Amino acid sequence: MVLALGVLAAGAAAQGLGGGAAEDKAALLAFKAGGDMEGDLTSWDDATAPCASPGWESYRSGWRGVECHGAGGRVARLFLRGTGVTGSVEPLAALAQLTELDLSETAVTGSVEPLAALRQLTGLSLRETGVTGSVEPLAALTK
Repeated sequence: MVLALGVLAAGAAAQGLGGGAAEDKAALLAFKAGGDMEGDLTSWDDATAPCASPGWESYRSGWRGVECHGAGGRVARLFLRGTGVTGSVEPLAALAQLTELDLSETAVTGSVEPLAALRQLTGLSLRETGVTGSVEPLAALTK
């Protein structure tokens, strides 16, 4: 499933994370808890924050596959194409500032409908996954 979307509308406290950044971290860790068959998400741990760690500006360093709007900011992009991640996509619906999501060629499952909550989403690729459901709720994200 590949969609191109236009935008309709343009321990965390101890680490000094704002509410949104803490929610992003919790969502990513919940997603990771669904499974990581090949250890691709070993850089995702409770001791660090996805957008406060060195490498926040690149999905190739820091928290693997995660790119942020700025240091200490919110998760902007998640690129995990071809990794050994499993589990459900539903926890990712809490990433309110996510603009791009690529889980192609993974073993993720779940329903696509909750992703309609991602109002900033402009790119979504779920090709060759076990994600099911109607893309109709995502239509509200398009112009």
